[in-house]
Amino acid sequence: MKSFGSDSLGLIRSEIACGNHLAARRLLEGRRALGNRHWIDDLFFARIERLAGNAEAAARHFAAMLHSAEFFGSQGRVDFELGLACELTPTAVGRLYREASAVRDTAAFLDAQAGDGEGQASPVGSGAAAHLVGASPALRGVRSSVARFAPLDATVLVTGETGTGKELVARALHEAGPRRGQPFVAVNCGAIAESLLESELFGHERGAFTGAARAHAGLFEQAGRGTIFLDEIGEVAPRLQVALLRVLETGEFRPVGATRSRRIACRVIAATNADLERLAAGGGFRADLLYRLKGLCIHLPPLRERPEDVLPLLAHFLSAERAGRPQVAPEIAGALRAYPWPGNVRELRSVADLFRVLNAGGAPYGPELLELVLPKAKREACTVPAAPPSAGISAGSSAVLPAQRDAQTVLFASRAPWRQLDRLRELFKEHGKLNRTEAAQLLGVAPKTATAYLKALCAEGAVEKRTPTPSPRSHHFVWCG
Repeated sequence: MKSFGSDSLGLIRSEIACGNHLAARRLLEGRRALGNRHWIDDLFFARIERLAGNAEAAARHFAAMLHSAEFFGSQGRVDFELGLACELTPTAVGRLYREASAVRDTAAFLDAQAGDGEGQASPVGSGAAAHLVGASPALRGVRSSVARFAPLDATVLVTGETGTGKELVARALHEAGPRRGQPFVAVNCGAIAESLLESELFGHERGAFTGAARAHAGLFEQAGRGTIFLDEIGEVAPRLQVALLRVLETGEFRPVGATRSRRIACRVIAATNADLERLAAGGGFRADLLYRLKGLCIHLPPLRERPEDVLPLLAHFLSAERAGRPQVAPEIAGALRAYPWPGNVRELRSVADLFRVLNAGGAPYGPELLELVLPKAKREACTVPAAPPSAGISAGSSAVLPAQRDAQTVLFASRAPWRQLDRLRELFKEHGKLNRTEAAQLLGVAPKTATAYLKALCAEGAVEKRTPTPSPRSHHFVWCG
Protein backbone atom coordinates (compact mmCIF):
# COMPACT_ATOMS: atom_id res chain seq x y z
CA MET A 1 0.00 0.00 0.00
CA LYS A 2 1.58 3.29 -1.15
CA SER A 3 -0.87 5.60 0.60
CA PHE A 4 -1.62 5.79 4.28
CA GLY A 5 -4.56 8.17 4.27
CA SER A 6 -7.85 7.98 6.18
CA ASP A 7 -8.70 4.66 4.47
CA SER A 8 -5.77 3.07 6.29
CA LEU A 9 -7.60 3.47 9.59
CA GLY A 10 -10.25 1.04 8.37
CA LEU A 11 -7.54 -1.49 7.54
CA ILE A 12 -5.92 -1.01 10.93
CA ARG A 13 -9.26 -1.52 12.69
CA SER A 14 -9.88 -4.68 10.66
CA GLU A 15 -6.46 -6.18 11.43
CA ILE A 16 -6.86 -5.48 15.16
CA ALA A 17 -10.39 -6.94 15.19
CA CYS A 18 -9.02 -10.11 13.55
CA GLY A 19 -6.21 -10.35 16.11
CA ASN A 20 -3.42 -9.57 13.60
CA HIS A 21 -1.54 -7.17 15.87
CA LEU A 22 1.73 -7.40 13.89
CA ALA A 23 0.06 -6.37 10.63
CA ALA A 24 -1.84 -3.61 12.41
CA ARG A 25 1.39 -2.29 13.95
CA ARG A 26 3.12 -2.20 10.53
CA LEU A 27 0.20 -0.30 9.02
CA LEU A 28 0.05 2.19 11.87
CA GLU A 29 3.78 2.83 11.97
CA GLY A 30 3.86 3.19 8.16
CA ARG A 31 1.07 5.73 8.34
CA ARG A 32 2.90 7.75 11.02
CA ALA A 33 6.18 7.56 9.08
CA LEU A 34 4.49 9.50 6.28
CA GLY A 35 3.46 12.24 8.71
CA ASN A 36 -0.15 11.12 9.31
CA ARG A 37 -0.01 11.40 13.09
CA HIS A 38 -3.02 11.84 15.36
CA TRP A 39 -3.65 11.56 19.07
CA ILE A 40 -6.13 8.72 18.43
CA ASP A 41 -3.13 6.61 17.32
CA ASP A 42 -2.49 5.94 21.01
CA LEU A 43 -5.79 4.08 21.22
CA PHE A 44 -4.75 1.82 18.32
CA PHE A 45 -1.36 1.25 19.95
CA ALA A 46 -3.12 0.39 23.23
CA ARG A 47 -5.25 -2.22 21.45
CA ILE A 48 -2.20 -3.60 19.63
CA GLU A 49 -0.15 -3.88 22.81
CA ARG A 50 -3.05 -5.56 24.58
CA LEU A 51 -3.27 -8.20 21.81
CA ALA A 52 0.50 -8.68 22.09
CA GLY A 53 0.17 -9.30 25.83
CA ASN A 54 1.92 -6.05 26.90
CA ALA A 55 -0.58 -4.81 29.51
CA GLU A 56 1.70 -2.09 30.89
CA ALA A 57 2.41 -0.57 27.45
CA ALA A 58 -1.30 -0.77 26.60
CA ALA A 59 -2.16 1.18 29.77
CA ARG A 60 0.43 3.87 28.96
CA HIS A 61 -0.91 4.39 25.44
CA PHE A 62 -4.51 4.39 26.67
CA ALA A 63 -3.62 6.97 29.35
CA ALA A 64 -1.91 9.18 26.74
CA MET A 65 -4.99 8.93 24.52
CA LEU A 66 -7.32 9.95 27.37
CA HIS A 67 -4.99 12.85 28.23
CA SER A 68 -5.21 14.17 24.64
CA ALA A 69 -8.96 13.55 24.37
CA GLU A 70 -9.61 15.66 27.49
CA PHE A 71 -7.43 18.45 26.15
CA PHE A 72 -9.10 18.57 22.72
CA GLY A 73 -12.60 17.93 24.13
CA SER A 74 -12.98 14.87 21.88
CA GLN A 75 -14.50 12.22 24.14
CA GLY A 76 -17.05 11.58 21.41
CA ARG A 77 -14.28 10.33 19.10
CA VAL A 78 -13.07 7.99 21.85
CA ASP A 79 -16.58 6.57 22.31
CA PHE A 80 -16.87 6.08 18.54
CA GLU A 81 -13.57 4.20 18.29
CA LEU A 82 -14.31 2.04 21.32
CA GLY A 83 -17.64 1.14 19.77
CA LEU A 84 -15.76 -0.21 16.75
CA ALA A 85 -13.27 -2.16 18.88
CA CYS A 86 -14.80 -5.62 18.38
CA GLU A 87 -12.14 -7.39 20.45
CA LEU A 88 -12.79 -5.26 23.56
CA THR A 89 -15.56 -6.41 25.88
CA PRO A 90 -17.07 -3.91 28.33
CA THR A 91 -15.03 -5.59 31.07
CA ALA A 92 -11.83 -5.13 29.07
CA VAL A 93 -12.63 -1.45 28.44
CA GLY A 94 -13.26 -0.91 32.15
CA ARG A 95 -9.94 -2.57 32.98
CA LEU A 96 -8.12 -0.30 30.51
CA TYR A 97 -9.68 2.78 32.12
CA ARG A 98 -8.65 1.62 35.60
CA GLU A 99 -5.09 0.77 34.55
CA ALA A 100 -4.77 4.05 32.64
CA SER A 101 -5.98 5.99 35.68
CA ALA A 102 -3.18 4.46 37.75
CA VAL A 103 -0.61 5.26 35.06
CA ARG A 104 -1.71 8.90 34.79
CA ASP A 105 -0.86 9.51 38.44
CA THR A 106 2.79 8.55 37.98
CA ALA A 107 5.54 11.14 37.65
CA ALA A 108 6.93 9.44 34.54
CA PHE A 109 3.65 9.87 32.67
CA LEU A 110 3.34 13.53 33.70
CA ASP A 111 6.88 14.28 32.54
CA ALA A 112 6.18 12.57 29.21
CA GLN A 113 3.05 14.66 28.64
CA ALA A 114 4.88 17.88 29.53
CA GLY A 115 6.92 17.60 26.32
CA ASP A 116 10.49 18.78 25.89
CA GLY A 117 9.94 22.27 24.54
CA GLU A 118 12.59 24.78 25.53
CA GLY A 119 11.74 26.60 28.74
CA GLN A 120 8.56 24.60 29.33
CA ALA A 121 7.66 24.16 32.95
CA SER A 122 6.45 20.85 34.29
CA PRO A 123 2.68 20.56 34.71
CA VAL A 124 1.15 20.77 38.15
CA GLY A 125 -0.47 17.38 38.25
CA SER A 126 -2.52 15.30 35.87
CA GLY A 127 -5.55 15.94 33.71
CA ALA A 128 -6.44 19.57 33.03
CA ALA A 129 -3.76 20.85 35.41
CA ALA A 130 -1.11 19.35 33.14
CA HIS A 131 -2.11 21.87 30.47
CA LEU A 132 -1.40 24.94 32.64
CA VAL A 133 1.83 25.36 30.74
CA GLY A 134 4.17 28.31 31.13
CA ALA A 135 7.36 29.49 32.75
CA SER A 136 6.22 33.04 33.62
CA PRO A 137 5.79 34.20 37.22
CA ALA A 138 2.09 34.80 36.46
CA LEU A 139 1.51 31.16 35.45
CA ARG A 140 3.49 29.92 38.42
CA GLY A 141 1.16 31.98 40.60
CA VAL A 142 -1.90 30.47 38.90
CA ARG A 143 -0.58 26.94 39.43
CA SER A 144 0.20 27.77 43.05
CA SER A 145 -3.35 29.10 43.57
CA VAL A 146 -4.82 25.96 42.00
CA ALA A 147 -2.75 23.81 44.34
CA ARG A 148 -3.86 25.86 47.38
CA PHE A 149 -7.55 26.17 46.50
CA ALA A 150 -8.20 22.68 45.07
CA PRO A 151 -8.54 20.88 48.45
CA LEU A 152 -10.91 23.55 49.79
CA ASP A 153 -14.70 23.46 49.54
CA ALA A 154 -15.13 27.19 48.98
CA THR A 155 -16.43 28.97 45.88
CA VAL A 156 -13.73 30.20 43.48
CA LEU A 157 -14.06 33.03 40.94
CA VAL A 158 -11.80 32.76 37.87
CA THR A 159 -11.33 35.99 35.91
CA GLY A 160 -9.54 36.82 32.69
CA GLU A 161 -10.01 37.80 29.08
CA THR A 162 -11.67 35.51 26.56
CA GLY A 163 -9.38 32.70 25.47
CA THR A 164 -7.07 32.70 28.48
CA GLY A 165 -8.19 29.27 29.71
CA LYS A 166 -10.64 29.90 32.55
CA GLU A 167 -12.46 26.59 32.10
CA LEU A 168 -9.09 24.80 32.11
CA VAL A 169 -8.35 26.33 35.52
CA ALA A 170 -11.80 25.27 36.75
CA ARG A 171 -11.18 21.69 35.61
CA ALA A 172 -7.76 21.73 37.23
CA LEU A 173 -9.34 22.81 40.54
CA HIS A 174 -11.82 19.96 40.24
CA GLU A 175 -9.32 17.28 39.24
CA ALA A 176 -6.71 18.25 41.82
CA GLY A 177 -9.21 18.17 44.69
CA PRO A 178 -11.11 15.51 46.63
CA ARG A 179 -14.07 15.67 44.17
CA ARG A 180 -11.97 14.39 41.28
CA GLY A 181 -13.96 11.20 40.76
CA GLN A 182 -17.29 13.05 40.77
CA PRO A 183 -19.00 14.87 37.84
CA PHE A 184 -17.72 18.16 36.46
CA VAL A 185 -20.69 20.05 34.99
CA ALA A 186 -19.98 23.17 32.93
CA VAL A 187 -22.64 25.65 31.82
CA ASN A 188 -22.20 28.84 29.79
CA CYS A 189 -24.68 31.21 31.41
CA GLY A 190 -24.50 33.61 28.49
CA ALA A 191 -25.43 31.00 25.91
CA ILE A 192 -28.79 30.01 27.44
CA ALA A 193 -31.90 32.18 27.24
CA GLU A 194 -33.00 33.73 30.52
CA SER A 195 -36.33 31.92 30.36
CA LEU A 196 -34.55 28.54 30.19
CA LEU A 197 -31.53 29.14 32.43
CA GLU A 198 -33.47 28.83 35.70
CA SER A 199 -34.88 25.46 34.68
CA GLU A 200 -31.45 24.30 33.43
CA LEU A 201 -29.73 25.24 36.67
CA PHE A 202 -32.34 24.24 39.24
CA GLY A 203 -34.59 21.83 37.33
CA HIS A 204 -38.39 21.80 37.34
CA GLU A 205 -41.28 19.69 38.49
CA ARG A 206 -43.80 18.06 36.20
CA GLY A 207 -46.43 20.58 35.12
CA ALA A 208 -44.42 23.57 36.36
CA PHE A 209 -45.01 25.33 33.05
CA THR A 210 -46.42 24.62 29.61
CA GLY A 211 -44.51 21.77 28.04
CA ALA A 212 -43.09 20.40 31.32
CA ALA A 213 -44.43 16.89 30.75
CA ARG A 214 -42.07 15.36 33.30
CA ALA A 215 -39.75 16.40 36.08
CA HIS A 216 -36.25 17.52 35.09
CA ALA A 217 -33.14 17.43 37.28
CA GLY A 218 -31.18 20.69 37.05
CA LEU A 219 -27.44 21.03 36.65
CA PHE A 220 -26.91 21.67 40.37
CA GLU A 221 -28.56 18.32 41.06
CA GLN A 222 -26.75 16.56 38.19
CA ALA A 223 -23.40 17.71 39.56
CA GLY A 224 -24.03 15.59 42.65
CA ARG A 225 -20.99 15.73 44.93
CA GLY A 226 -18.83 17.04 42.09
CA THR A 227 -18.31 20.55 40.72
CA ILE A 228 -20.55 22.92 38.77
CA PHE A 229 -18.75 25.52 36.64
CA LEU A 230 -20.77 28.68 35.92
CA ASP A 231 -19.02 30.31 32.96
CA GLU A 232 -19.83 33.92 31.99
CA ILE A 233 -21.48 34.55 35.36
CA GLY A 234 -21.65 38.25 34.47
CA GLU A 235 -24.32 37.47 31.84
CA VAL A 236 -26.85 36.15 34.38
CA ALA A 237 -30.06 38.18 34.58
CA PRO A 238 -30.77 40.09 37.83
CA ARG A 239 -33.63 37.79 38.87
CA LEU A 240 -31.43 34.71 38.64
CA GLN A 241 -28.64 36.49 40.47
CA VAL A 242 -30.91 36.52 43.51
CA ALA A 243 -31.48 32.77 43.21
CA LEU A 244 -27.73 32.11 42.85
CA LEU A 245 -27.02 34.25 45.89
CA ARG A 246 -29.42 32.11 47.93
CA VAL A 247 -27.74 28.94 46.69
CA LEU A 248 -24.29 30.20 47.68
CA GLU A 249 -25.42 31.48 51.08
CA THR A 250 -27.69 28.64 52.20
CA GLY A 251 -26.60 25.70 50.05
CA GLU A 252 -30.23 25.21 48.99
CA PHE A 253 -32.14 25.58 45.74
CA ARG A 254 -35.74 25.12 44.71
CA PRO A 255 -36.70 23.59 41.34
CA VAL A 256 -39.24 25.53 39.29
CA GLY A 257 -42.72 24.57 40.48
CA ALA A 258 -41.46 22.78 43.63
CA THR A 259 -42.77 23.56 47.11
CA ARG A 260 -39.71 22.41 49.06
CA SER A 261 -36.05 23.34 48.79
CA ARG A 262 -33.25 20.84 48.19
CA ARG A 263 -29.67 20.81 49.40
CA ILE A 264 -26.75 21.02 47.00
CA ALA A 265 -23.68 18.85 47.52
CA CYS A 266 -21.50 20.24 44.73
CA ARG A 267 -18.76 22.83 44.73
CA VAL A 268 -19.33 26.05 42.75
CA ILE A 269 -16.69 27.60 40.50
CA ALA A 270 -17.58 30.71 38.48
CA ALA A 271 -15.77 32.55 35.70
CA THR A 272 -16.16 35.82 33.84
CA ASN A 273 -14.33 38.03 31.37
CA ALA A 274 -16.23 41.11 32.60
CA ASP A 275 -15.25 43.62 35.27
CA LEU A 276 -17.85 42.61 37.85
CA GLU A 277 -16.99 45.45 40.21
CA ARG A 278 -17.65 48.07 37.54
CA LEU A 279 -20.74 46.15 36.43
CA ALA A 280 -21.99 46.15 40.03
CA ALA A 281 -21.32 49.87 40.34
CA GLY A 282 -23.51 50.43 37.29
CA GLY A 283 -26.33 48.26 38.60
CA GLY A 284 -25.81 45.43 36.12
CA PHE A 285 -24.66 42.94 38.75
CA ARG A 286 -25.68 42.48 42.37
CA ALA A 287 -23.00 43.70 44.76
CA ASP A 288 -23.92 41.13 47.42
CA LEU A 289 -23.48 38.29 44.91
CA LEU A 290 -20.13 39.75 43.85
CA TYR A 291 -18.92 39.80 47.46
CA ARG A 292 -20.04 36.20 47.88
CA LEU A 293 -18.21 35.11 44.74
CA LYS A 294 -14.91 36.89 45.17
CA GLY A 295 -13.76 35.19 48.36
CA LEU A 296 -11.17 33.10 46.48
CA CYS A 297 -10.06 34.53 43.14
CA ILE A 298 -7.71 33.35 40.42
CA HIS A 299 -6.87 35.87 37.70
CA LEU A 300 -5.53 34.66 34.36
CA PRO A 301 -3.45 37.43 32.76
CA PRO A 302 -3.65 37.83 28.96
CA LEU A 303 -0.93 36.22 26.88
CA ARG A 304 0.49 39.60 25.83
CA GLU A 305 1.50 40.19 29.47
CA ARG A 306 3.49 36.94 29.64
CA PRO A 307 5.33 36.57 26.31
CA GLU A 308 7.74 34.07 27.87
CA ASP A 309 4.88 31.55 27.85
CA VAL A 310 4.28 31.70 24.09
CA LEU A 311 6.95 29.22 22.95
CA PRO A 312 6.33 26.69 25.76
CA LEU A 313 2.60 26.77 24.98
CA LEU A 314 3.26 26.37 21.26
CA ALA A 315 5.54 23.40 21.94
CA HIS A 316 2.83 21.90 24.13
CA PHE A 317 0.16 22.27 21.46
CA LEU A 318 2.47 20.71 18.89
CA SER A 319 3.37 17.81 21.17
CA ALA A 320 0.71 15.56 19.61
CA GLU A 321 3.35 14.76 17.02
CA ARG A 322 5.49 13.26 19.80
CA ALA A 323 8.61 11.49 18.50
CA GLY A 324 10.52 13.43 15.87
CA ARG A 325 8.25 16.44 15.92
CA PRO A 326 9.57 19.54 14.12
CA GLN A 327 10.99 22.44 16.09
CA VAL A 328 10.17 26.14 15.84
CA ALA A 329 12.88 27.90 13.85
CA PRO A 330 14.83 30.50 15.90
CA GLU A 331 14.16 33.22 13.31
CA ILE A 332 10.41 33.19 14.00
CA ALA A 333 10.60 32.83 17.78
CA GLY A 334 11.01 36.58 18.28
CA ALA A 335 8.03 37.39 16.06
CA LEU A 336 5.84 34.94 17.98
CA ARG A 337 6.85 36.46 21.31
CA ALA A 338 6.32 40.03 20.08
CA TYR A 339 2.83 39.39 18.70
CA PRO A 340 0.23 40.56 21.28
CA TRP A 341 -2.15 37.58 20.72
CA PRO A 342 -5.49 39.40 21.01
CA GLY A 343 -7.23 36.00 21.05
CA ASN A 344 -4.91 34.83 23.83
CA VAL A 345 -4.17 31.12 24.24
CA ARG A 346 -7.12 30.13 22.06
CA GLU A 347 -5.59 32.00 19.12
CA LEU A 348 -2.17 30.47 19.80
CA ARG A 349 -3.68 26.99 19.77
CA SER A 350 -5.33 27.74 16.43
CA VAL A 351 -1.96 28.84 15.02
CA ALA A 352 -0.39 25.61 16.31
CA ASP A 353 -3.09 23.58 14.56
CA LEU A 354 -2.41 25.43 11.30
CA PHE A 355 1.34 24.84 11.70
CA ARG A 356 0.72 21.13 12.05
CA VAL A 357 -1.71 20.92 9.12
CA LEU A 358 0.54 22.88 6.76
CA ASN A 359 3.74 21.05 7.74
CA ALA A 360 3.02 17.38 7.13
CA GLY A 361 6.57 16.92 5.76
CA GLY A 362 8.22 17.35 9.16
CA ALA A 363 10.49 20.33 8.33
CA PRO A 364 11.14 22.96 11.05
CA TYR A 365 8.43 25.57 11.43
CA GLY A 366 10.02 28.51 9.65
CA PRO A 367 9.23 32.02 8.33
CA GLU A 368 7.30 30.72 5.31
CA LEU A 369 4.80 28.94 7.57
CA LEU A 370 4.57 31.91 9.92
CA GLU A 371 3.67 34.13 6.98
CA LEU A 372 0.86 31.75 6.03
CA VAL A 373 -0.75 31.43 9.48
CA LEU A 374 0.11 34.87 10.89
CA PRO A 375 0.86 37.32 8.05
CA LYS A 376 3.18 40.23 8.66
CA ALA A 377 0.39 42.70 7.95
CA LYS A 378 -1.69 41.22 10.76
CA ARG A 379 1.25 41.26 13.18
CA GLU A 380 2.02 44.89 12.38
CA ALA A 381 -1.64 45.90 12.66
CA CYS A 382 -1.59 44.91 16.32
CA THR A 383 1.51 47.01 17.05
CA VAL A 384 0.86 50.21 15.05
CA PRO A 385 3.61 52.79 15.63
CA ALA A 386 2.73 56.33 16.59
CA ALA A 387 1.91 58.46 13.54
CA PRO A 388 2.72 62.16 13.02
CA PRO A 389 0.11 64.61 14.34
CA SER A 390 -2.96 64.95 12.15
CA ALA A 391 -3.60 68.09 10.13
CA GLY A 392 -5.03 70.88 12.22
CA ILE A 393 -3.57 69.51 15.48
CA SER A 394 -0.41 71.02 16.89
CA ALA A 395 2.54 68.80 17.78
CA GLY A 396 2.10 69.59 21.46
CA SER A 397 -1.56 68.65 21.62
CA SER A 398 -2.92 65.26 22.65
CA ALA A 399 -3.60 63.84 19.19
CA VAL A 400 -5.56 60.60 18.80
CA LEU A 401 -2.92 58.19 17.47
CA PRO A 402 -3.71 55.13 15.31
CA ALA A 403 -3.16 52.77 18.23
CA GLN A 404 -5.71 54.73 20.24
CA ARG A 405 -8.20 54.60 17.38
CA ASP A 406 -7.73 50.83 17.26
CA ALA A 407 -8.43 50.69 20.98
CA GLN A 408 -11.65 52.63 20.50
CA THR A 409 -12.71 50.16 17.80
CA VAL A 410 -11.96 47.22 20.08
CA LEU A 411 -13.87 48.76 22.98
CA PHE A 412 -16.88 49.52 20.78
CA ALA A 413 -16.93 45.90 19.60
CA SER A 414 -16.58 44.49 23.12
CA ARG A 415 -19.30 42.07 24.19
CA ALA A 416 -18.68 42.62 27.90
CA PRO A 417 -22.02 43.48 29.56
CA TRP A 418 -20.69 46.53 31.38
CA ARG A 419 -19.29 47.88 28.08
CA GLN A 420 -22.67 47.39 26.43
CA LEU A 421 -24.39 49.13 29.35
CA ASP A 422 -22.04 52.09 28.90
CA ARG A 423 -22.88 52.22 25.19
CA LEU A 424 -26.61 52.03 25.95
CA ARG A 425 -26.29 54.98 28.35
CA GLU A 426 -24.56 57.00 25.63
CA LEU A 427 -27.31 56.08 23.16
CA PHE A 428 -29.98 57.31 25.58
CA LYS A 429 -28.03 60.53 26.21
CA GLU A 430 -27.84 61.12 22.46
CA HIS A 431 -31.37 60.14 21.43
CA GLY A 432 -33.41 60.70 24.61
CA LYS A 433 -35.68 57.70 24.23
CA LEU A 434 -35.50 54.19 22.77
CA ASN A 435 -37.66 51.09 22.73
CA ARG A 436 -36.41 47.56 23.33
CA THR A 437 -36.19 46.62 19.65
CA GLU A 438 -34.14 49.72 18.85
CA ALA A 439 -31.80 49.08 21.79
CA ALA A 440 -31.27 45.47 20.72
CA GLN A 441 -30.52 46.45 17.10
CA LEU A 442 -28.16 49.27 18.06
CA LEU A 443 -26.21 47.05 20.45
CA GLY A 444 -26.34 43.99 18.21
CA VAL A 445 -27.75 41.76 20.97
CA ALA A 446 -30.80 39.55 21.40
CA PRO A 447 -34.03 41.27 22.56
CA LYS A 448 -33.92 39.36 25.88
CA THR A 449 -30.39 40.62 26.51
CA ALA A 450 -31.50 44.17 25.71
CA THR A 451 -34.35 43.72 28.21
CA ALA A 452 -31.86 42.79 30.92
CA TYR A 453 -29.76 45.89 30.18
CA LEU A 454 -32.82 48.14 30.18
CA LYS A 455 -33.92 46.71 33.53
CA ALA A 456 -30.45 47.40 34.93
CA LEU A 457 -30.61 51.03 33.78
CA CYS A 458 -34.10 51.37 35.26
CA ALA A 459 -32.86 49.97 38.58
CA GLU A 460 -30.09 52.54 38.77
CA GLY A 461 -32.50 55.35 37.82
CA ALA A 462 -30.79 56.23 34.54
CA VAL A 463 -33.88 55.52 32.41
CA GLU A 464 -37.61 55.28 33.04
CA LYS A 465 -40.11 53.00 31.31
CA ARG A 466 -43.10 54.71 29.67
CA THR A 467 -46.30 52.85 28.68
CA PRO A 468 -48.53 55.40 26.88
CA THR A 469 -50.96 52.66 25.74
CA PRO A 470 -51.59 49.03 26.74
CA SER A 471 -50.00 47.89 23.49
CA PRO A 472 -46.39 46.65 23.96
CA ARG A 473 -45.55 48.32 20.64
CA SER A 474 -45.89 51.72 22.30
CA HIS A 475 -43.71 50.94 25.32
CA HIS A 476 -40.36 52.74 25.39
CA PHE A 477 -37.71 54.07 27.76
CA VAL A 478 -36.76 57.69 28.44
CA TRP A 479 -33.38 58.99 29.64
CA CYS A 480 -33.55 60.45 33.15
CA GLY A 481 -29.87 60.86 33.94
